[in-house]
Amino acid sequence: MMSLARTSLLALAGRQYLYKLKAHANLLTTLTVVQLIALFFTLLGGTGMVNTGNGHLNITVTTFSSANFIVFTLTWAFVAAIVLTGKSALNLDFAFVSTRLSRSLANAALLLTMGALGGLVIALGGILMRVIFFISGRGADIIGADFYLPPGDLLLGTLVAALYVTLTATLGYFLGSLIQRRKILAVIVPALLVGSLMLEVRNPNIRLSLTAMKFFTAETSPGIFVLKALAASGLLLLGSIVVSRRTEVRR
Repeated sequence: MMSLARTSLLALAGRQYLYKLKAHANLLTTLTVVQLIALFFTLLGGTGMVNTGNGHLNITVTTFSSANFIVFTLTWAFVAAIVLTGKSALNLDFAFVSTRLSRSLANAALLLTMGALGGLVIALGGILMRVIFFISGRGADIIGADFYLPPGDLLLGTLVAALYVTLTATLGYFLGSLIQRRKILAVIVPALLVGSLMLEVRNPNIRLSLTAMKFFTAETSPGIFVLKALAASGLLLLGSIVVSRRTEVRR
């Protein structure tokens, strides 16, 4: 007979979180590899290029930004969150005497950690890119007022990036929980996503995914954006907990 009544839920979830953090340390290694790949592609060709000239003088302007770091990190967070809902990850929970709620809280803490680390490496990746260009002898070719980041802008950018990574991770975790609930969704969900994108490409009047993205990306107030991101992430986590409670403990 399990004596869960005498065990604090938060303490139990905290121990599970630390265990999961160690068990999924390979995700941190994967994040490092992903960032190195993003850095390679950024240094290789930049994120944009413009050519202009008048027949006598040709000017090529190459744009470098953190776009690759953001895209690669968001992809990592989405896939990693889905992996956390897989059978092998679920079997790790049986090393503890726990409840579904404690497991869900531990996973939520793990997703928040992924978001914080993702936001940090995006910010550090942008700084590393600047340092590499500066020390490579190409400092004289760099033009841009945003090359040197004030500390306040750097902290704000890190926070925003962390919230985007967290939002992406919670979305992946929610979809992964749904797929564990109904395996057929592993086919239906990607089909719906691809189908909706194809529909939007063919019909300019339909912009479902773009509208959803603009709900966050078009927000100009940092405070309101933080509330939007936290609310959306919280709803996705709540939905994941509800779905997980209806899923068999072990299959």
